[in-house]
Amino acid sequence: MLLPCRIHRARNGAASLPLTLLFVASLLALQSGRTWAQATGSTFERVGVGWLPGIPIQITAGGDAGYDDNVTLQPSGEGSIFTRENVVLTYTRPGERTQFFVVGVGRFSQYFDVSGQNETAGNVTLSLTHNFSSRLSFYASVYGTYQSQPNFQSNVGPQNVVSPFFDTVDIFALTYHWSLRLSLVTSYTFERVQYISSSNGNSQNGVQNTLAQNRIQNTFSEEFQFSLTSRTLLVGEYRFQTINYDTAPTDSTTHSILAGINH
Repeated sequence: MLLPCRIHRARNGAASLPLTLLFVASLLALQSGRTWAQATGSTFERVGVGWLPGIPIQITAGGDAGYDDNVTLQPSGEGSIFTRENVVLTYTRPGERTQFFVVGVGRFSQYFDVSGQNETAGNVTLSLTHNFSSRLSFYASVYGTYQSQPNFQSNVGPQNVVSPFFDTVDIFALTYHWSLRLSLVTSYTFERVQYISSSNGNSQNGVQNTLAQNRIQNTFSEEFQFSLTSRTLLVGEYRFQTINYDTAPTDSTTHSILAGINH
């Protein structure tokens, strides 16, 4: 016995494939949007600036207050309450072959009890590393600072003279790896110390002391590094240094041979 049957065909069957593709594309777009949002948010969080479009810049501002018991840096110096404002700007761009880094610091100090001693200072540091190949790399570091107080961490001049000065230290180095263990570093360092004005009368020999410190310093270095282990380096270095003063007859030439261990 044969029963009649009918075959029902869906009229919209041909449109099911585009709908499926559209649905899949929507899911992929949604997922990529979430991933981009997460990556962008994490970038903003890292740089600390939420209103910049993914620029690797970080700005930090702050202030502090204290008491300086000898503002003029003299045996009979006066003390004063002071406030200090600081602004730090950092830019970093990491990469596989080229890495670039900049940090700038600005500072203003105001003394309330001693007139004429307010301090304005600032410094900028730029660092660049470029890898030409697995054997050859280049490194540059440029540092410049302007300040009116003596710097006790560097030998720029007399520490008891308050006078604005500019100091820059620039390093350029080329590293070549002869083998996995032996490498050669050739570097050149330039330093300039320049006092902007003479002393403000806080030292009897302030004028002579500051002007006599204006100088240019050049240092050439050749360094051999041998990797004894993954954490220990044997270092041998030769340095040739010249110091030329603007007015003082104290120019010098120095040859140095150094040897040591970096662990």
